Amino acid sequence: MECIPWTENIILLSDSYKVSHWKQYPPGTQYVYSYFESRGCDNAGWNEVVFFGLQYFIKRYLLGPVVTKDKIDEAAEIYSQHFGDGVNDNPSMFYREGWEYILKEHGGRLPVEIKAVPEGMVVPTKTVLFTLVNTDPKCFWLTNFLETLLVQVWYPMTVATQSRYQKTSIAKYMEETGNEQWDVPNGVTFKLHDFGFRGVSSVESAAIGGCAHLVNFLGTDTVASMICARDYYGSKKAAGGSIPASEHSTITSWGVDGECDAMRNMLESYPEGLVACVSDSFDIWRACKDYWGDKLKDLIKGRITDTKFGRLVVRPDSGDPAETCCSILKILLEQFKEDVTETKTGHKLLPPYIRVIQGDGVDWESIPKILEKLKKEKIAADAWPGPAALQGNVKDNLNGAPNYLYIGYIYIYILILFKRG
Repeated sequence: MECIPWTENIILLSDSYKVSHWKQYPPGTQYVYSYFESRGCDNAGWNEVVFFGLQYFIKRYLLGPVVTKDKIDEAAEIYSQHFGDGVNDNPSMFYREGWEYILKEHGGRLPVEIKAVPEGMVVPTKTVLFTLVNTDPKCFWLTNFLETLLVQVWYPMTVATQSRYQKTSIAKYMEETGNEQWDVPNGVTFKLHDFGFRGVSSVESAAIGGCAHLVNFLGTDTVASMICARDYYGSKKAAGGSIPASEHSTITSWGVDGECDAMRNMLESYPEGLVACVSDSFDIWRACKDYWGDKLKDLIKGRITDTKFGRLVVRPDSGDPAETCCSILKILLEQFKEDVTETKTGHKLLPPYIRVIQGDGVDWESIPKILEKLKKEKIAADAWPGPAALQGNVKDNLNGAPNYLYIGYIYIYILILFKRG
């Protein structure tokens, strides 16, 4: 047995009903000109969108001689059966002659022209983001055959947009609580880390969604996103950064009585640089006060010397995010009070060798609530980075699966150009 690769056939990458549309346009139609826009997001009150992802779909699916005789034959067989009555095949729906025309006259290359705003641009909603038109009048039917595939740009675009709104929210609270360091790697660049690989529907979703997150932030654990950035966006090196980190299995395997030893092992195994450790396996309050803030305190403080910089990132992973983060930070501020400083706005800031990352329940709605609570408790936002998922739980989702359609309904509109006679 071997892995079965998925081979792409552009003729099969559309909705079934579009296969029959070549018969439905008015006689004399020569060009179909379509445009793509975001209709907005009334639920969240967002009025801007980050355009991103089109380049991936063009390079992945549309460039070069994508139509071949074998692909036409494969499509003809599948569609003949698909539109049959279960007993007799029906080959009349499939426009074989049209695809053979593209193969013969265009060498299998798609005769379409796409124009778009620059990727990464912030654009008002209800604005044209890209247009699509056929360049051969005999291929007028092709423009909206490609709609199904190209509308999938909504996903990376929505991730990039949500990520940006979270970035502006974090930046706002950092400024209001006295942050003065904005240059990389400080500021907001590593304040929202992507752990979304496991939460999406496919490897491809992880790749393009994770790459969209990297439009705004530099932290990611979604390896596929860096491959996407390298292969489709020309990144010369890894587009995101990460650090060694534990998970519950690596901590709980030491047992309840061995939890402190497991944490010590994390500090000693990675004595320099940043390291993150999940801390709620058994008792988050004991872990922060008795282990990090007492028994392991000297090891944590020793991560910064004249010759090296290091930092422990404490990760809670349960409970109400705002309440849990606030309580944990208060404990750590007390345990490391000798090195705690105050920002220019009077907010307390943990020493540079320790920070907290919230590992659960973080999204565009909860982040402002967490940071608002910290602000009211006079705790600086710089003490808290948070992770991001590529999917978010959305209300009224009929199939129960998480998705990212909060940025609004995105449609392609068409303008048909034809001549009579």
